[in-house]
Parts: sequence; C-alpha cells; structure tokens
Amino acid sequence: MQAFGKFFTKFDHEYLKEHYIYIPKEDEQITVAELEEMLKNRRKTVIGTIFLYNPALAPVGYNTNTRLATQGYPFDEEFCSLSLESHFHLFAAALKDENYKGKLVEIKYLFSLNRPDIEPTSVLESFDDDLDKYPSAQLTRYDKELNYQDYLNIRLNGKFVFFAWGNKFDRHHKHI
Repeated sequence: MQAFGKFFTKFDHEYLKEHYIYIPKEDEQITVAELEEMLKNRRKTVIGTIFLYNPALAPVGYNTNTRLATQGYPFDEEFCSLSLESHFHLFAAALKDENYKGKLVEIKYLFSLNRPDIEPTSVLESFDDDLDKYPSAQLTRYDKELNYQDYLNIRLNGKFVFFAWGNKFDRHHKHI
C-alpha cells in the first residue's frame, strides 16, 4: 500500500489537504506522476472515501515529532509519498477485495490541521469557536479553505463513504 498527500502551510499552520492511498496489484509501486494520471479519471480509479478526524502524517524522510517547516520541507503544493502509519494497515486489511486492487481511496479529514496532539489541547476550543464563525464572513483562527470541509460543496468519490472518527465525539464542543 502507498500513501500520497499534498501539504500546505498558511500562517504557521501546516495542513494536509489532499490525501490518497493506493491499493497495489501484487507488489506494484506507482509514482506521483502515475497518481496524478489516475486522478484525471477519478470516477474509475477512486473506489471510496474515508473520513478521519485529523491527520498526523509526514512525507517519507520526515517525521511528525516537529513541524515540517523546521525540518526543511518545501511546501510546493505537489503530491508526495507519505510514511505509512498503523491505521493504513487496517485499511489494507479491510480493502483486500480483488475489485479494489490497482485503485485509490480518498482520505478526507474533518480537520486538516496536520498535528498529532489536537485532542488534549486548546486547539479543539479554537475549532469549536471557528465553526461558529465558519458560515459568516468573520475571520477564523485556522484557514477556512485548508482546515475545514466545505460541506455545501463536498465531493465524494467512489462507491462507499466510511466515517472513522472513533470516539472523538465530545458533548462540550457543540459545534464539532
């Protein structure tokens, strides 16, 4: 299995805006150019969409212990290969059907802020406040286009949508 993503930065925050995993045929590997070619025909190559809470990923050769900017990552808005995390192996086991081989799965996030520790911090409070301001013209702390899903214009690809948020529901943050 391979993972690809596009990282963006704005106002010292790092976001993973586009993310795809590729389910290989046998021991096949694809390049970024082949991924982009597959994305030109999404209707036939993307088999489904998985929604996760937030990313905590790094490109191959980088880590999630520190910000990507401090590690010298060039935010060139191009796809790059991502390091495989443990939850990718869960997806690989769940999507082992022969019909899925050679296809892409799109991964979307409720919040695209690329940070591993949003749960115990005040970031959730900021998200909750931002979501209250989201439909208005007021400024939000995190970028509206990069961090949040535009639920009015959301694009879902493939034959399934899987919400994998787990136990993230918190009654204290009513807007989330």
